[in-house]
Amino acid sequence: MAKLVLPMLENFSHCLCSTTKASLSQAHAHILKNGISLPETIQIFSKLDHFGHVIRVFSYMLTQGIVPDSRVLPTVIKTCAALSALQTGKQMHCFALVSGFGLDSVVLSSLLHMYVQFDRLKDARNVFDKLPQPGVVTSSALISHFARKGRVKETMELFHQTRYLGVELNLVSWNGMISGFNRSGGYLDAVLMFRNMHLEGLKPDGTSVSSVLPAVGDLKMPLMGIQIHCYVNKQGLGPDKFVVSALIDMYGKCACASEMSGVFNEMDEVDVGACNALVTGLSRNGLVDNALEVFRQFKGMDLNVVSWTSMIASCSQNGKDIEALELFREMQIEGIKPNSHVLDVPPDDGNTPARASPPVAAPILNNVPPFGKPLSNQGQQSPLGYQQQQELNNPPQEINQPRSGLTRPLSSPNQPLSGTSVPFSALNQPFGASDSQNLLRNLPFASEVSAVRTSILGVVLFPLVTLMATL
Repeated sequence: MAKLVLPMLENFSHCLCSTTKASLSQAHAHILKNGISLPETIQIFSKLDHFGHVIRVFSYMLTQGIVPDSRVLPTVIKTCAALSALQTGKQMHCFALVSGFGLDSVVLSSLLHMYVQFDRLKDARNVFDKLPQPGVVTSSALISHFARKGRVKETMELFHQTRYLGVELNLVSWNGMISGFNRSGGYLDAVLMFRNMHLEGLKPDGTSVSSVLPAVGDLKMPLMGIQIHCYVNKQGLGPDKFVVSALIDMYGKCACASEMSGVFNEMDEVDVGACNALVTGLSRNGLVDNALEVFRQFKGMDLNVVSWTSMIASCSQNGKDIEALELFREMQIEGIKPNSHVLDVPPDDGNTPARASPPVAAPILNNVPPFGKPLSNQGQQSPLGYQQQQELNNPPQEINQPRSGLTRPLSSPNQPLSGTSVPFSALNQPFGASDSQNLLRNLPFASEVSAVRTSILGVVLFPLVTLMATL
């Protein structure tokens, strides 16, 4: 249906740019004759990703005095996000407020996703506070975005507020927080979130494992990595190529060359990501000859710039300058553009000794139960079940301490979020009953929105015309 009427609708949209009133009326009458309303026209253009036509038709609706409903506004807001038109999106927010849609859940959810896309987290949080009942998708999107920005305190506050409102966060929500903390450099926060997720009874999947393993490697926690590896074997996550690459990368960061090679050799089908992780891990640990051998063997598998960079840097810093120059030349022949890391590699000046072979960790015990209950250093069972409880509570000095203050697991998976008993011990002021009204009150939107007192056409039509001129 959409494709059949598309030529007629596109002709109508282009007529909207005309200054002849007769041509506009004629085109409008033509589409009405075929039983297609203006809101339906907007929906058709949006489904076909013709966002410029959406703006033109919406502007024409306003000139005709047609008030859009709650179905049209989310579509136009989505269009503003697709066109990277933040100012027009703000005007849509103003239009929603003055038109009586300020508390519509669908409209507010669309506004929240738009502000998240523009990294306007303050505005997104204000919209979230106005939602009568936030959904899982909306809550997860905002929480994970705060985590990616490294704003741990705000992430945990939003996490507690969401659960206080009765929203049960699913595995996707937890994975978003773990991945976000890891990307922002909050490695210990990511590990603690992974631990608490398991303590709440959620079963980590491949995404959870591949998100937390880089943080485990950066924290130099090989024992925890071994436990997670055992969990991968028990749950049958071995065929997941992202999990395998994350395991190889983790063992490389922890200087466990034997385990790293073992994971690679157990692969049924060699993957490019795993090859990159193996070459990078061997190079990182000074095993240049082994890395060169693997690199030459799998060079035809379209290794990316990361592998080339690691290989060139390893050769240059371990006294193999000729090999580094040859690799750099081959890299250019292969058509791979060198980045700043390749150009800034310091050569070996003869004073820096070559790296010694890294120590090899103990082999993986396949009969170790994943997430079991081994004894901690004090002779008591660890609530986490990891043998590296001391590592978790006393991370290496070179790693920044967690910014959220997460130091202990949940006391109970079903513990209510009220009173003074709050999970994670992450907040100084929990969401108690006495503070709920202050914490959950509707915050005013930005000053430019709350100050709107103009008519609908004055709010929306001018920025729309400005945007149309650029399309």
